[in-house]
Amino acid sequence: MFRTVGRNMLRAQGWGLRWASVSGIEGIEKITYVKKIKMDGSMCKKCGEVTERLENAGQMKQIDAVAVADERDENSEGMLIASKHNVERAPFFVVEKADGSTEIYTIYFDFVKKVLKGKASESQALKDTMEQNRDVLDMI
Repeated sequence: MFRTVGRNMLRAQGWGLRWASVSGIEGIEKITYVKKIKMDGSMCKKCGEVTERLENAGQMKQIDAVAVADERDENSEGMLIASKHNVERAPFFVVEKADGSTEIYTIYFDFVKKVLKGKASESQALKDTMEQNRDVLDMI
């Protein structure tokens, strides 16, 4: 049994109600996309690119919530989520599962492949991985 509340649905489960993600993916209750606003008020470059990819691929409709980590406000929703999950880079995705576990994805293509079950370009996935780890990778 489902009841719509905003973009989400409540799913009857046992004696209580649990959120059902708009993603429609079994076992996932909520997907939150966290993007960053820099100190100068502009969106971080990578966040803009990921947002564009999500929109162009029609994946934004599978995201339950978008939170902004505003560097100018340490109490912004996104900054609090980042702190709670010890994430230091944006953008990232928080996937809350029906079993109570939470998974964090800091690489868009990993998120698409593992959560949305989509296909990603290998060259773009490699580029994203390298950009995310540029401080630990020694390029030749």
